[in-house]
Amino acid sequence: MGDRIKVKIKDQEVEGEIINIYSAREDWNEYVLEDGTKIKLKVVVSKIIRTDLIDNSGDPVYLVNSTNVVDAVVPEELKAPKKAKDDSVQ
Repeated sequence: MGDRIKVKIKDQEVEGEIINIYSAREDWNEYVLEDGTKIKLKVVVSKIIRTDLIDNSGDPVYLVNSTNVVDAVVPEELKAPKKAKDDSVQ
């Protein structure tokens, strides 16, 4: 198993164990908005900690460190006009 670690949850310090990730599948979620924009979102997990806390169902409480990756495909008519490049030499 992984290393033991102390984490702070609100005002409480809790012990837990870093759980190694053996397999992952990080798919994109896609949302099409009424204005034609397509928002793509993917959660990339970097660390999972199983704490010593137990929830009301008797399951251990997990902390997940992650980053949200967001991409937007925006219709041309919603984009701001492109600024002209200043080709003058200074």
